[in-house]
Amino acid sequence: MKDTKWNKGIETKPIYAILEVVLKAPIDFSDKEKMTRNILKQVLSISLEIEDFLKNTLLKPYHQTHSGY
Repeated sequence: MKDTKWNKGIETKPIYAILEVVLKAPIDFSDKEKMTRNILKQVLSISLEIEDFLKNTLLKPYHQTHSGY
């Protein structure tokens, strides 16, 4: 995943990669509930996008060669 859009411009190995991507955007701390919902929504969206990427690129050859998956 080193060369994916999620790591574009990242010079060091991220520790919390998804949170780093989400928290780059400006955050409005005035409404903490809304802020939390927005962060969770973005984290979920990126997580699902990464899951699809993994299923369709990295795991596809494995699933094609192992029956029952």
